[in-house]
Amino acid sequence: MTEFVVLLGGCDRMLRRPYDAYLYNDNIMFGRHAEKQKLLNFMLWHNSPGGGAPAILPIIGGPMVGKRTLVAHVCKDERVRSHFSLILHLNGDSFSSLTDHDRSLLPGKILVVVELVSDVDEEDWAKFCLAVATSMDNGSKVIIISHLKNSERLGTVEPIFLKTLSYEEFSYLFKTLAFGSVNPAQHPRLARIADELVREFQPEWSIGTANPFADIMRRNLSVHFWLCILSGLRRVVERNL
Repeated sequence: MTEFVVLLGGCDRMLRRPYDAYLYNDNIMFGRHAEKQKLLNFMLWHNSPGGGAPAILPIIGGPMVGKRTLVAHVCKDERVRSHFSLILHLNGDSFSSLTDHDRSLLPGKILVVVELVSDVDEEDWAKFCLAVATSMDNGSKVIIISHLKNSERLGTVEPIFLKTLSYEEFSYLFKTLAFGSVNPAQHPRLARIADELVREFQPEWSIGTANPFADIMRRNLSVHFWLCILSGLRRVVERNL
């Protein structure tokens, strides 16, 4: 699959969209409605556990399932932006640096988004939580983004687990990306080719992989061109079986 994506790289490229754009349709996030509402409720209404400790929500899922997309989408909500004085983004290497901040630099309620790509030492995490509790106002909250199942233990509330989209959801989304403003019903042969491509993307249905295909296909609504894309993808899949 990777080598075919590299092959597609030889085609003329469109300007790269932000990483959080591929699940949007008319500024509405595709799918994840229940997860979005749960995250929004946590940000705006969930109370901290008490004792000054921050409320912590882990968001856990495999690569390219939309973890960062979900957080980015909810953080754009005006209610969230007005609720917190600052949204602070940290990663596994930088979250411990929070202990170096002075309270005067972090006024008001802060939303801290921490992306973890590896396991975290319990002592380091305890220091981080203490820094949040002592350097930020009550009501500040922490969101963890991780692909690691054991990150669940770091939360104070039930985590959000993101799974890959269902076949029906992925098929609809892929066609939306590939056809753009064009109605697939007006191009039945192209729609059937798109269905075949979706089957080839199984079992992962990774939007991160499918998105480059959709970008290129959308610029050339030609049956011959789309069949070439499908044929090339099948050859790559067969070579990697």
